[in-house]
Amino acid sequence: MNRILLVAVLAALTMTARAAPPGISQCITPDGRTLYGDDADQCKDAPIRTLDSNGTPKELIASPPTAEERQAKEEGERKKADRDQQNNDRFKDNVALLDRYPSEDDLQEARYRALGDQIGQIDQANDRLKKLVAKARDFAEEVKFFEPPHRMPDDLRKDRDLNRELEQSEFQRIADAAHEIQRINDRYDADLKRYRELVDDMAKVPRDLKKK
Repeated sequence: MNRILLVAVLAALTMTARAAPPGISQCITPDGRTLYGDDADQCKDAPIRTLDSNGTPKELIASPPTAEERQAKEEGERKKADRDQQNNDRFKDNVALLDRYPSEDDLQEARYRALGDQIGQIDQANDRLKKLVAKARDFAEEVKFFEPPHRMPDDLRKDRDLNRELEQSEFQRIADAAHEIQRINDRYDADLKRYRELVDDMAKVPRDLKKK
């Protein structure tokens, strides 16, 4: 009888071991409560630690990101994409700059060509302006004969006023050309600075790497 009871107990223990409950989950909620259960949904807003049936900790499942965390991540990814695009654009610009100007002298010659057109416009405007100023002097002498109470002829008044308008137009052309000259110089100064930096950087590259 005792032997039969012993066999029955051992069989029961064996069945119990085989039917051991599955692992459970543990989490600590934001308000500090520790929760246990076999349903991970109960800890959807907190990190989850899975446990063996004997309570031994296993893997840790991080909590899902909050709306603020998702927004911060998206913003970080957007900024990184912008930086990558800017770096890519800068690289293309640098390559184009070196291809466009084989040497620093080529860059300076391009500057002078760009400036030449604007300087030519200023010279032409100055020539026209000299003639207009000379006519303005003539008009001033004629006007003296028609001081009050004498009335200035309409044709003379119109011609004088037109001459003044043409003078202002030439002054404006000169000012615009001067502004363009400044803009051209600023652009070529920036290109020259960057060109020299790139040349210096290339000079620092080891010779073996240049061959590759």
